Amino acid sequence: MTHQNGSGQPIAHALDEAARAVYRLSWPRSDRARIRYVMRSRHMTLPELACWLGIPLSGVTEHLGPGPCVNARNCTVSARLRAEVLRLARPAMLEHARIRAVTTGMMVHTRARFGYRAVPGGRDEARVRLITQLVRPDEACALLSAHRDEAPEGELHRLLQRGLVVAYFQPRDTDRIDQFFELGPLDFLDVDLTA
Repeated sequence: MTHQNGSGQPIAHALDEAARAVYRLSWPRSDRARIRYVMRSRHMTLPELACWLGIPLSGVTEHLGPGPCVNARNCTVSARLRAEVLRLARPAMLEHARIRAVTTGMMVHTRARFGYRAVPGGRDEARVRLITQLVRPDEACALLSAHRDEAPEGELHRLLQRGLVVAYFQPRDTDRIDQFFELGPLDFLDVDLTA
């Protein structure tokens, strides 16, 4: 999934989408299954779920029946249930993605200002580049672990820069990557863990 820079947290969103794409456990697809999933995960009773959703108990029982939502209120409840299922499953998805990255690494496709900071006029100087690069497993795992632990976007950007620099330029001194290389703001980002 490609994320434009305007999303506010393009790296976090791209990692979430990549994790969702490789998650193999079955998703609850109906409102009935989502209600059961949320109740089981949050240890709620049916009345507690109705209170959490802000609807009467009879409204919850409507969602337990088959069929799609038929009015605006039901569609709002369906969307909230869908969002809650994704939120509850997120840690398992990210852990599954991190384990997958241990063997495959992570394919990154982006466009940004990228290169050496202090090589004016050289072919490796920082300039806008279209980058498609396989990030090594250890660097991919570090990025996914930081995201799972809810690191801020700036830290994710630093780890993504490190992974791209190590894969693209293969520097001998990896301790001073931040000093010698730069990865500017991303125009878009696409992350793939299925390779």
